[in-house]
Amino acid sequence: KKDQARASKKHYDANKKKIKHRSYKRNKVQRAKNIAYVKEIKRTTPCIDCGELNPVLLEFDHVRGDKYRCISDMVMGSYSIETIQKEIDKCDVRCANCHRLITHKRRVKKRDE
Repeated sequence: KKDQARASKKHYDANKKKIKHRSYKRNKVQRAKNIAYVKEIKRTTPCIDCGELNPVLLEFDHVRGDKYRCISDMVMGSYSIETIQKEIDKCDVRCANCHRLITHKRRVKKRDE
């Protein structure tokens, strides 16, 4: 196992520039796919509360299960679409106004309990 680790490190050190460039290109392609995927969801899904359709105003509100990460961080972090979709499944789509209002109500309710 140590020999394998040494060999991997040696290979990486000898090819660092090429490996980083390949990784950069692969991540750039994945990010573009992720952005298009999330944009399409927002383009076709109105705010669950008020029906707002402008995708620029729409956000993902985590309401089910435990939040792993923000969707935007996952998109830019080059996560797979499958992983992003699992996180989206925990969310409702809300416009920024409705999202702020409901988040405030949740916090007040939690504080008052």
